[in-house]
Amino acid sequence: MENRWNRNQSLEEYNRIKYVAGILYPPVLYAFLLMAVQFAGTIYYGYAYASSIGEKITFDQSRDFIENVERLVLEHNHLLTMISAVMGLAVFLYIYEGDAKRSGRSGFIRQVKDIKTYRLGYLIILGCVGNIGLSRLLSLLPLDNIIGSYRDTQESLLAGRLMIQILSVSVLVPVTEELVYRGLVCERIRRLLGEKLAVFISAGVFAVFHFNLLQGIYALIAGVVLGYVYLKYDSVVYCMILHGIANLTAVLVNYFSISGYINNHIILYLVVMLAELAVSVAVAEKIYKSRD
Repeated sequence: MENRWNRNQSLEEYNRIKYVAGILYPPVLYAFLLMAVQFAGTIYYGYAYASSIGEKITFDQSRDFIENVERLVLEHNHLLTMISAVMGLAVFLYIYEGDAKRSGRSGFIRQVKDIKTYRLGYLIILGCVGNIGLSRLLSLLPLDNIIGSYRDTQESLLAGRLMIQILSVSVLVPVTEELVYRGLVCERIRRLLGEKLAVFISAGVFAVFHFNLLQGIYALIAGVVLGYVYLKYDSVVYCMILHGIANLTAVLVNYFSISGYINNHIILYLVVMLAELAVSVAVAEKIYKSRD
């Protein structure tokens, strides 16, 4: 009797560990995929630059060589990100569809067909205004360069052609990331621990995998909102739309001169920031109180 109880306990612990591993491996796999593509890109652009020089690189030239390769990688960062996102999209969509089928939930295509257009207005406003307001607030915190550089991230975000930036940052990355962090991580935690913990834990995982303190804080707050939207509408597609709108706003706002003018006038900056945050809270409350 005791041996049977021990076997049952061991099996239960094994299943729990297996389930936790199932929660963690999608973001780990995606991070590994990003690093692998980045490494492959560095090798490729290093070889291309060395070939363009047409001569052997001496030790004295090695520093300039490395700087030039880093510049090339930065210039093509969105292309590398697109490659990672497309590869990740194929993998994680397959995993997501398998999860949906086993649990009897709607698959991705069905969720796209079931989009209610009247829900999109609030999501668009929240994505635009909320992103800018939160970014302004976090930029006031003296946390840059503690873990990662937000400035470097911004430069990477704005590198390359505008259409490539939009396709990469505003379409492919949000779709893939939402499949990973809401469609897989949040959903699997919900089955194990319930809805509230699922929102906060998945947001925490989303934050950690940004590998940047300021971006991580932003991702934590955004992840809570995205997690709630996921549970509210029981659809990962709405999260993709909200995430995409937020990222698109982050890209486009830097192309308007008024943004620079606001940034250079601290009183105006604070007033606009508070207004943006107030609108965001009001819209979030509307979504929360809506009956669907």
